[in-house]
Amino acid sequence: MVRVVSTKYVKEENLQEFLAVANQMIEHALSEKGCISYQMKKEKTDEDRWAFLEEWEDEDRLNSHLKTDFLKEHAEKLNALTYKKGDLLIF
Repeated sequence: MVRVVSTKYVKEENLQEFLAVANQMIEHALSEKGCISYQMKKEKTDEDRWAFLEEWEDEDRLNSHLKTDFLKEHAEKLNALTYKKGDLLIF
């Protein structure tokens, strides 16, 4: 199993659009083969920081997900709504 934590920093004025795009991305990812779970959580100590928590069957499934046009398009939209680069951790 592969776990991913990806963080994004979002200002309040962009939050509703960010959540709409993120929820579309989550719904799509959950339909992909090999996706065990895909969630988004707001950090308790930083009101602008959000984390995507993902679990994939294996690295091949994760890599397939990362190559989809859907993810590329939605990740670009999300990044346009952030104000600071987040972290990407893969376990």
